[in-house]
Amino acid sequence: MRSELTQLLLAQAPVALVVNVALASILAWVLSDRMPGRMLAAWYGLVVFITAVRALLILAYRKTMPSQAQVWVWRSLILAMTIVSGIVWGSAGILFTPKLSLEFQVLLAFVLGGMSAGAVPVLASAFAAYAVYVAAVLVPIIAWFLTQWTETYLAMGVMGLVYMAALLTTAWNYHRQLAISLTLGFENAHLVSGLKYAKEITEETNRRLEAEVAERARVEQEIRRSRQSLRNLMARLDKVREEERSALSHEVHDELGQLIARLKMDLVWVGNQLPKEDRKSRDRVQEAVSLTERAFDAVRQISSRLRPAVLDDIGLEAALEWQVKEFAARTGCQFQLDLETQDLDLEAEMATAVFRILQEALTNVARHAEAGHVRVRLAHVHDELVLEVQDDGHGVADHQVNDTQSLGLIGMRERAVRLGGHVRIVQGEDGGTLVDAMLPLKRRAALSRSCAPPTRTGKLPRADGAS
Repeated sequence: MRSELTQLLLAQAPVALVVNVALASILAWVLSDRMPGRMLAAWYGLVVFITAVRALLILAYRKTMPSQAQVWVWRSLILAMTIVSGIVWGSAGILFTPKLSLEFQVLLAFVLGGMSAGAVPVLASAFAAYAVYVAAVLVPIIAWFLTQWTETYLAMGVMGLVYMAALLTTAWNYHRQLAISLTLGFENAHLVSGLKYAKEITEETNRRLEAEVAERARVEQEIRRSRQSLRNLMARLDKVREEERSALSHEVHDELGQLIARLKMDLVWVGNQLPKEDRKSRDRVQEAVSLTERAFDAVRQISSRLRPAVLDDIGLEAALEWQVKEFAARTGCQFQLDLETQDLDLEAEMATAVFRILQEALTNVARHAEAGHVRVRLAHVHDELVLEVQDDGHGVADHQVNDTQSLGLIGMRERAVRLGGHVRIVQGEDGGTLVDAMLPLKRRAALSRSCAPPTRTGKLPRADGAS
């Protein structure tokens, strides 16, 4: 596995090195008339030098083709130089930030944050190294923000800490998935090897015992059982993975929720103990209480994203209705929900995919469309499950639909492709955007009634009580 982890580390290294030099060049150019020339030149030269050393190490590794015993040494060298690169980038937060205006401080923080986020797929196979790298890049500038003791800088520092925590959580999840994938890959390799061996034995037996039909039938039956066992094993692995996600969702909601609730009660108690005339301290405590409420909302959102409990409890149709109403309550949009698949019996994988596609489509409407009305339709048409989400917002341009940085759109398409379907995102006939997902039904759906349910329309009140 060491060799595979090293290959994963090196797979995206060339792009990372190019981006490293490109960002350093752009930053040096932007700050050239705002920073002392020698300091900026020394920093830029150090970035280029370390990047060149990393590139030479990667080329030497690929040319040498080291043994299994040597792979870990090379991997450690490459990771060490990557961490050194992070230290150099982090030094910009100490050297440059105090000499810059606020707008260029924000630019520098944005660049350092982008470097940290971009390192997730590169260093996810070595989580400990990534954690050190992110700390080296972000901690200096965050510490500087936090030590300025102004409201703006304190807010920037706290947001930086939250962002760093989010990056580390994402990298850890990415790392776990890589470990699971590699483990499954090794297990599958052994299974495939066993199947090939069984096939060779079977062919040899058939040649020798061509006249013995009964023996050949017995061997063929053994092969069929072996193949069925392999299918059952893969199905079990998928089920266990989903159960782990569900369990993690409950654990995050229950354990973190209880801790945050206890923290809120303690803060309220502290606030009640403060003198009434100490308004500043009481206001800070109240802000902290508000933060705990936001943290609890975040816990619930994270838990729901891991595994939507409403989908398991009441089924796809009711889950879609709940999701649309929750979206309307949160945004104030009018909605129309057409469910033309009454009592449709779907596999859990397809139900989850449809729910997630709707979630992402509504998220895009809330973030970008500025729509006043959204129509959602779920239908069973010619052995296909069709999900349509139509809004009356700004619409979407072709370059936005095909943007490789639009991870949400990519995620919707990938969910459909895995089930043999596709997602189409186009301009609506009357403006706005239409998201059209079509998924083939693997098993024929059972409909208890032939008529479709009535269309539900409405507008839910906003959180502030306005109608």
